[in-house]
Amino acid sequence: MSTIINLTNGKYNAKISSLGAQLLNFNDGETEYMWQADEKVWGFTAPVLFPICGGMHDGGFTYNGKKYE
Repeated sequence: MSTIINLTNGKYNAKISSLGAQLLNFNDGETEYMWQADEKVWGFTAPVLFPICGGMHDGGFTYNGKKYE
């Protein structure tokens, strides 16, 4: 079971699922920037996976001279 976490900074609002930290909602009070799973079109969501999803070439990356795997 997941919990929804609400974040706001006065300009932007976000809702995040505790299950996988999936961003569910992001808006500025007027415009919604995330797909809301409209059943009439496509009733699912595609998670925003940050920073990387899947395997990487050579098993990792290098940043500022340090290799991350």
